Amino acid sequence: VVEGASDPLPTQPSGGAGGTEPGGGASGDATAGGGILLTSVSVRQATPLLLLQAQFDSSIEISPMEEVLGGANSGQLEASANREMSDSQAIAQVLGARAMGHTATLGGNGVIVTAVVGGPNESVFKIDDVIVAVEGSPVDSVSTLHQRLEELGGDREISLQVQRSVGGPVVSVAARTQATVTPSGNQSQSPIAVALLEAPPTVGLGISGRTLNPTAVVDGEIEMNSAGLSGPSGGLAWTLAVIDKLSGGELTDGRRIAVTGTITESGQVGAIGGVMHKLDGAISGGSELFLYPSETGAGEVAALQEKAQGRIKLVAVASLDEALTELGFSPPTTAQNEI
Repeated sequence: VVEGASDPLPTQPSGGAGGTEPGGGASGDATAGGGILLTSVSVRQATPLLLLQAQFDSSIEISPMEEVLGGANSGQLEASANREMSDSQAIAQVLGARAMGHTATLGGNGVIVTAVVGGPNESVFKIDDVIVAVEGSPVDSVSTLHQRLEELGGDREISLQVQRSVGGPVVSVAARTQATVTPSGNQSQSPIAVALLEAPPTVGLGISGRTLNPTAVVDGEIEMNSAGLSGPSGGLAWTLAVIDKLSGGELTDGRRIAVTGTITESGQVGAIGGVMHKLDGAISGGSELFLYPSETGAGEVAALQEKAQGRIKLVAVASLDEALTELGFSPPTTAQNEI
């Protein structure tokens, strides 16, 4: 059984305890007060009663367990989803803190290759390679890798130290740096994104990657209680919840904002599954606005619009920048004191 839900996110700066969003956190009343609400999908074993209920409730979907697990066993799926949640929370802390003018960095155990785009390094890298050093200089995150490449410059051969799998032996490989192409309208040109991302990279390797085991380092402490939720789709919601909390609620200003979408270290919002069920959760949770990824397919968007039918405003966003603009929020332009 797959069904949607919508819960207020508990975030707390400076080491406070418990959920601080109206309604007492993710297990509280999801119909009172404003705040960022994370829309989620719950998966559980079907029962005769739920099978009957699904005949009359479109928010409940019945699917074969094999289809839900996607070839993995339940333990593997749970471990992967928990890691993705932890990763998204670390990224959210850094992006949220930076957006509010605080010092924050993202550390980790290297950069894991998620895609090989092509070019001169097409035969050099494989998916799941972990880049741990460039020319002998350690690399702990995507940001550090960009810094190393910018220092070396484009169109030159360099030596990288790479693990061919997580935890595997380190080998040296030769690769060639290349100029990156900045897409038209890239979010790095906006004041908000400049504060978040510093300068956009101009030198790359023809790969996509993410920081392995990211850890947030901020000038204070931000507690994030996932309340039993897992997976990467709450990345944007967590980021907005951090900004809302650090701004004293100015971001939401009493509004109930339902949110779904992954978040990358560059502030880009990615597609998620179960968006129709998450809209059900947003509507039942009393939200007035539903932010969802602009990468959502045209067919699903049409279905979302039909289901919303004036009950809730739908807005597609491609980046954190766009989400903040939609919410009418301008981050501070000066550095802030410790959280």
